[in-house]
Amino acid sequence: MKKKTSDVVRCHYKLVNNSRAIGIAAIIFVLCARSLGVAQQGTRDSETGPDSGIKEVIDSLANRNKPPEIVRDRFPIFSEKYDWAEQRRILDACLTLVKRDGAERWPLLVEHMDDKRYAFTCLFDTYVCNVSIGDICSHLVRRDLSTPGFWPARPGRSTGPDHMILEHKSIPLPWRDADLDVWCRARRKEELWKVQLELAKWCVKTIEGLKTMPGEKRAELLEKVRAMIDVLERTKKPMVDNVHAPFFDQAHYYNAPEAKNIRDEYRTLVEIGLDPKSDSEMEMTSEEESYRYLGKPLSKWLTLAKHKNSKVRVYAARALGEPGLGRYAKPASLALAQLLKDKNREVRQEAEKAFLVMGRDAEPAISALAELLKDESGEVRAAAASALRSIGPEARAAVPLLKKQLNDKDKNARRAAAEALDIIAGRPDPSSFDNRSEGESNPAR
Repeated sequence: MKKKTSDVVRCHYKLVNNSRAIGIAAIIFVLCARSLGVAQQGTRDSETGPDSGIKEVIDSLANRNKPPEIVRDRFPIFSEKYDWAEQRRILDACLTLVKRDGAERWPLLVEHMDDKRYAFTCLFDTYVCNVSIGDICSHLVRRDLSTPGFWPARPGRSTGPDHMILEHKSIPLPWRDADLDVWCRARRKEELWKVQLELAKWCVKTIEGLKTMPGEKRAELLEKVRAMIDVLERTKKPMVDNVHAPFFDQAHYYNAPEAKNIRDEYRTLVEIGLDPKSDSEMEMTSEEESYRYLGKPLSKWLTLAKHKNSKVRVYAARALGEPGLGRYAKPASLALAQLLKDKNREVRQEAEKAFLVMGRDAEPAISALAELLKDESGEVRAAAASALRSIGPEARAAVPLLKKQLNDKDKNARRAAAEALDIIAGRPDPSSFDNRSEGESNPAR
């Protein structure tokens, strides 16, 4: 019998199913929120008309590179021959597409909503996504549809790109996510401003139907939407955002050095027999509970914590830093204490995060951590104090050394000691640090 466990602090390592769909939806939703800088579209001398070249711009979004394989949302395995100039070219083409006439691009965007051609790869929040031309066109379609109508009526957060929140209720938009392309194709020959008008009027009807909404709030929202309806009916021109490029602001784009590091890390894991495609999991047997991370039991990670490759030690710190390890809590916390003084900064940082996750379960390492308070490195002393802080009141045995560290020459070590003492004593008090970060002498507690 198996049950899944998650890495509760390092969310960027969380393993999520259906990541591509979720990642793209997240990108679309957050960037829609940045679309409130609305520009009413007028006539453009050089970019309008039947020969404005919008279809050519959309076709130019096709990347000549082969899309990288994405392993568990974490490893985009780019080819060593990947042409990174293509990415820059395509991102520029995205901006060009945004600046084109909204009314003219509408039918062409709808036509390409299911275009599977690869455009680029990016990291958004916790998800690595291979973005297609269809994803870009769908995003722009949603953005053009959201601008005039229901965005003014969103006093709260949305639950997704195709819902709005009114009076704490999640209200699906008319098309529903799965049917957006069908809904849009049925209106492909309509002028965009008329489609926007249809949605704005739907929004008015929806707000009027929410009887639980206070009258003043309802009136305020209706006034905003009706003002937009008036503009659409008077100008007979769509309201679109010609400023924000799709995906630009919220996503991280890879480069050649990063791609090489990812390939090297992935190869390292494979070479030492780890399984980067494996979920973290707990195996339940009749005798005991045994934790597995990347396909290896925790006992194996205790050995790998001493591996010569720093990347392996980083993964060891992540594997060992889990709550509820039972009989493994003692050896895991002791191994993490040693990793706090590792020569590699990333290893030390992961070990410190691991103690934050373990909390009181790391109590067996209190003595080892107290010894680290005597280390010659100020960074190690600060990390040890931080780990003791994570353990809490159970770390009382380290109080004498922590008090001594209040006079440490390293300001970060002083700060970490003061914070640890406050937590151990059960009195979180920001003023306890006084001016110690300024290098003043500090009385012991």
